[in-house]
Amino acid sequence: MRKLITPLFIMLLALTGCDNNDLLQSEDKVNSQINGRWKKVWGSSTEPYNEKWKFDNGSLTITREARSTDTTITTVDHGQYTVITKFSKCYITISGLTSETLEYWDLNRKWTIADVSGSVLYISTTNVGGAIISREFVKD
Repeated sequence: MRKLITPLFIMLLALTGCDNNDLLQSEDKVNSQINGRWKKVWGSSTEPYNEKWKFDNGSLTITREARSTDTTITTVDHGQYTVITKFSKCYITISGLTSETLEYWDLNRKWTIADVSGSVLYISTTNVGGAIISREFVKD
């Protein structure tokens, strides 16, 4: 019995001793990492606006700001989010967004949190057609 307990104890310490591991994270910890204002990273620099997502304890606000000299912030949409953690994965479920101008497909769905560390947030999901959709953000 002793031969079995010692390796299990060492494995448990190894898995939980690393700051960057994704195993056994609490929903509160992940939520605290997500809370704040995030600027969407675009694939090209020719997008006519900056898009920011603000996560605030279950509330999501998405705003857009023109890249021209007019820096008036326009609120695009409000919704909610919940964080769900499993043994080795974290998810964020977004609901309540109603804007038709925000995306060409529905953002209201379950997203996998691929990375949330310091100043980077990377989420991905699959749309109804089966394509993988991802969004990358930097802390604002």
